[in-house]
Amino acid sequence: MLSIRTRIFLIFSIFVFIILAISLLLLVAWKNKNAEVVEPVGTELNTEVSPSIVSPKKLVTEIPKGAEVKPLTTEEMEKNAAKQLAKIFVERVATYSTDNAYQNIRDVKNLVTDSLWNELAQEIKDVGVDDGEFIGVTAKVYVSELNEWGGESASFNLKALKTEKKNGELTNYYDDYFVEVVKVDGKWLVSNYEKK
Repeated sequence: MLSIRTRIFLIFSIFVFIILAISLLLLVAWKNKNAEVVEPVGTELNTEVSPSIVSPKKLVTEIPKGAEVKPLTTEEMEKNAAKQLAKIFVERVATYSTDNAYQNIRDVKNLVTDSLWNELAQEIKDVGVDDGEFIGVTAKVYVSELNEWGGESASFNLKALKTEKKNGELTNYYDDYFVEVVKVDGKWLVSNYEKK
């Protein structure tokens, strides 16, 4: 059976998730409402549109017939993979609860290098005495920017919105993170991070 703190944290997490889902749905609906479909230019209905005729001010929601679709390059895919790793790492390591016994740190073990894991594991060993006060923090990265790219290494600046529940009160605040990633045996891993 779950403790009261765990139930409260789960209810709070579900509530935050519902708010985020509703916000996302409203944002998508708003964007779809404001999107303009590019109409073909010409007198006939089936006239194809040349990509050079499309106005840069109009939002293209459909790919015109005959338009060239360029796939992502290998470098772009690698950058996206590294950026996604940095984002997932920050959201996991920064989301925690006094009831989860450092599960947030255990959750990132497969996302980090051995040397960083040794540092993080030390935090688990250095657990202090719990004073019984419940604290729960949920982190969501809303900005992830590439700082430096080296092919086998990269660094990112991230901004996270944190929602903290303490003494029954909710507080929102923002934290900035610097995350370095490296490619080890074909897999991206976080090698270092710093909360600014």
